[in-house]
Amino acid sequence: MIPVDGQLMFDVAPRFSGAKARRQKQIIDEIGPALPPTLDAYAINTPLRIAHFVGQTCHESAGFRTTEEFASRAALAEASKQAA
Repeated sequence: MIPVDGQLMFDVAPRFSGAKARRQKQIIDEIGPALPPTLDAYAINTPLRIAHFVGQTCHESAGFRTTEEFASRAALAEASKQAA
Protein backbone atom coordinates (compact mmCIF):
# COMPACT_ATOMS: atom_id res chain seq x y z
CA MET A 1 0.00 0.00 0.00
CA ILE A 2 1.17 3.55 -0.68
CA PRO A 3 2.24 5.65 2.32
CA VAL A 4 -0.53 7.92 3.53
CA ASP A 5 1.11 11.09 4.75
CA GLY A 6 1.71 14.74 3.95
CA GLN A 7 3.68 13.82 0.85
CA LEU A 8 0.61 12.06 -0.57
CA MET A 9 -1.42 15.21 0.08
CA PHE A 10 1.17 17.29 -1.74
CA ASP A 11 1.34 14.81 -4.62
CA VAL A 12 -2.39 15.06 -5.35
CA ALA A 13 -2.69 18.82 -4.82
CA PRO A 14 -2.40 21.43 -7.56
CA ARG A 15 0.81 23.45 -7.64
CA PHE A 16 0.88 27.06 -6.54
CA SER A 17 3.54 29.72 -6.24
CA GLY A 18 4.26 32.52 -3.82
CA ALA A 19 1.99 33.03 -0.81
CA LYS A 20 -0.42 30.31 -1.93
CA ALA A 21 2.40 27.74 -2.10
CA ARG A 22 3.65 28.77 1.34
CA ARG A 23 0.16 28.46 2.81
CA GLN A 24 -0.32 25.07 1.16
CA LYS A 25 2.97 23.82 2.63
CA GLN A 26 2.02 25.12 6.07
CA ILE A 27 -1.36 23.35 6.01
CA ILE A 28 0.08 20.09 4.71
CA ASP A 29 2.93 20.19 7.24
CA GLU A 30 0.43 20.66 10.07
CA ILE A 31 -2.16 18.14 8.89
CA GLY A 32 0.15 15.47 7.44
CA PRO A 33 1.17 13.88 10.77
CA ALA A 34 -2.49 13.62 11.84
CA LEU A 35 -3.53 11.88 8.64
CA PRO A 36 -2.64 8.23 9.50
CA PRO A 37 -4.31 8.18 12.95
CA THR A 38 -7.36 10.00 11.58
CA LEU A 39 -7.76 7.50 8.75
CA ASP A 40 -7.42 4.65 11.25
CA ALA A 41 -9.98 6.18 13.62
CA TYR A 42 -12.61 6.40 10.89
CA ALA A 43 -11.80 3.12 9.12
CA ILE A 44 -10.60 4.90 6.00
CA ASN A 45 -8.40 1.94 5.29
CA THR A 46 -8.82 0.83 1.69
CA PRO A 47 -7.20 2.43 -1.34
CA LEU A 48 -10.61 3.60 -2.59
CA ARG A 49 -11.60 5.18 0.73
CA ILE A 50 -8.22 6.84 1.08
CA ALA A 51 -8.44 8.19 -2.48
CA HIS A 52 -11.92 9.59 -1.83
CA PHE A 53 -10.92 11.16 1.48
CA VAL A 54 -7.76 12.80 0.17
CA GLY A 55 -9.48 13.93 -3.03
CA GLN A 56 -12.42 15.43 -1.16
CA THR A 57 -10.25 17.19 1.43
CA CYS A 58 -8.07 18.55 -1.38
CA HIS A 59 -11.17 19.88 -3.14
CA GLU A 60 -12.75 21.36 -0.01
CA SER A 61 -9.53 23.12 0.99
CA ALA A 62 -8.83 24.57 -2.47
CA GLY A 63 -5.78 22.40 -2.96
CA PHE A 64 -4.83 22.36 0.74
CA ARG A 65 -4.33 26.11 0.76
CA THR A 66 -7.19 27.24 2.99
CA THR A 67 -9.06 26.06 6.05
CA GLU A 68 -11.89 28.57 5.78
CA GLU A 69 -14.94 28.97 3.55
CA PHE A 70 -14.59 31.55 0.79
CA ALA A 71 -18.26 32.55 0.87
CA SER A 72 -20.43 33.72 3.72
CA ARG A 73 -23.34 31.60 4.93
CA ALA A 74 -25.75 34.08 3.33
CA ALA A 75 -23.97 33.82 -0.03
CA LEU A 76 -24.10 30.03 0.12
CA ALA A 77 -27.81 30.11 0.96
CA GLU A 78 -28.48 32.46 -1.97
CA ALA A 79 -26.53 30.24 -4.37
CA SER A 80 -28.52 27.26 -3.15
CA LYS A 81 -31.81 29.07 -3.85
CA GLN A 82 -30.69 30.00 -7.36
CA ALA A 83 -29.66 26.41 -8.12
CA ALA A 84 -33.09 25.06 -7.17
